Amino acid sequence: MSQLSEVTSALISRGFYILEIANSNNDQYYFTGLLKVDTKTYPVEVEVISPSVLPKIKLLEIPDQLKPIAPHISPDGYICYAAVGSLALDVFDWAGQTLACVDRANEVLEKILSGSLITDLTDEFFAYWDGPQCILDINNINSQYINAVILKSLNGHEIQWFVLSDDPNKTEVKLSSFGYTMKDIQCAGFMVTTVSEPFPLLIKGEWPPKNVSELLMWQRTLDKACADKIIKKLKKIAQSGYSKAVILIKSPTIHYALGVIFSKHIIQKKYIKNKDILKGLYESEILPMSTSRIDDLYVVNRNQPNRKKLLGLNIVLLGCGTLGGYLSELLLKSGAGLQGGKLVLVDNEYINSGNIGRHRLGFNAMYGNKSVSLANELARGMPTANIESNKLDARELNLEQFDLIINTTGEQAFSDELSSKFNKGQKMFKPIIHCWIEGPGVAVRSFFQDKNTEACYRCLSNVNRDPLYSATKEPFTNELAGHGCESLYVPFSANVSVFAAALAAEHILDWVNGEPQPRLRTLLIDKKYEPNHLNVNPVKETHCPACSM
Repeated sequence: MSQLSEVTSALISRGFYILEIANSNNDQYYFTGLLKVDTKTYPVEVEVISPSVLPKIKLLEIPDQLKPIAPHISPDGYICYAAVGSLALDVFDWAGQTLACVDRANEVLEKILSGSLITDLTDEFFAYWDGPQCILDINNINSQYINAVILKSLNGHEIQWFVLSDDPNKTEVKLSSFGYTMKDIQCAGFMVTTVSEPFPLLIKGEWPPKNVSELLMWQRTLDKACADKIIKKLKKIAQSGYSKAVILIKSPTIHYALGVIFSKHIIQKKYIKNKDILKGLYESEILPMSTSRIDDLYVVNRNQPNRKKLLGLNIVLLGCGTLGGYLSELLLKSGAGLQGGKLVLVDNEYINSGNIGRHRLGFNAMYGNKSVSLANELARGMPTANIESNKLDARELNLEQFDLIINTTGEQAFSDELSSKFNKGQKMFKPIIHCWIEGPGVAVRSFFQDKNTEACYRCLSNVNRDPLYSATKEPFTNELAGHGCESLYVPFSANVSVFAAALAAEHILDWVNGEPQPRLRTLLIDKKYEPNHLNVNPVKETHCPACSM
């Protein structure tokens, strides 16, 4: 018996029967049956797709007590009994897991009907607050002016999506990077803050509110001060001659937006007196909007919201080779170059065919300077970041202006020079992280000197230049490849560079969050070697020529 036949038999044993095959591919089946809560039954439809997909369970008739809104019930009746990915599906027991999902949906329905899940409506607010897309690009929460525009594609096709921005020029750059631009309309935008999370409350037995009057009634139950700010700003906008407004409400947990389409009495200026204007506002239609944030803070903070990022820092990356190329992208995704910060990429070398096999850059950068090509490539992905390139030799630069120096050159002599230059006194000191690949990709390492009282890079070796903190117990040599007119190089795959970049990026973020230790970190790549000093805090050498003399 096939698994699908077993599913059919299992559901039939529960009183369900098959309705139809959804399409000619025979990969979707519909069953109908009953869920039972106490003595009442509720007709449902079960859509079965595959063993690796949760079946969809839909109430064929939404009970009156669950109208117009209820937690975990979509507007069209689907029961949200489990979040996608929250259940471990057994693809070898399709029938058993289908029955388990039906049982779980029955339990959830019972809790919904009892009212015990009502507070979940806060988390599910957007299930019932849906409408045209509103893209939010507001980087300053104290902005007094927010521009509201319509979105259109670069080929001129207009779509009814709104954009709220406190810096239209920067927003325009972001939008154009994925094929859109902005069109001015007779619309004003503004933002208000509230101390309350949004919670759906029925107004005249309906949800969501249909006009400004109902909107204010709802907001007053949540936060009267917020309602007062809304009507005050709407009145000012109406008196300024606008026909529409877009409101962004910033709650402690989420941002949600709505449009206001002013009544014809306001647009035609038939209401002149203060009382009449309010009357016209109260009857103005509102339009709930779905929101999508593209502001820098959201993009950077979303993945690790409770950790500090590189926002606002002036950072220089010395060396845009294979390691520096991947690391620069990770720095950007951690906030480098944003919120007043700057990321400067430094390299005086050029990309050639020998680099492409393991570099962040490809053929489109051939024969271009590494720092310039990399800056251009990164700007396409993060167009509002402040990224600069510099084609000078790193030794010629004034590095004192930066908050953090990142050295990925892999040149020992230059690394020693950096240590010497910035350890000549407290005023000269700059935090420096050195990142490199050892041998032919045997290990990747990062070393952070965050204080001039700690060991410097030169302290990793004794006076005879013998390493004090070798990554492996066995010695290894730098293997070189290449011959003839081809430059010699150390052979290792691109994934080694990615490992090194990830190790360094994590170390830098730890430093920003006050956790630079262990200052020397190692990831052993070649398992043929026995690990030695992987993660340690090197000791400041008494006779170090760079930092102790």
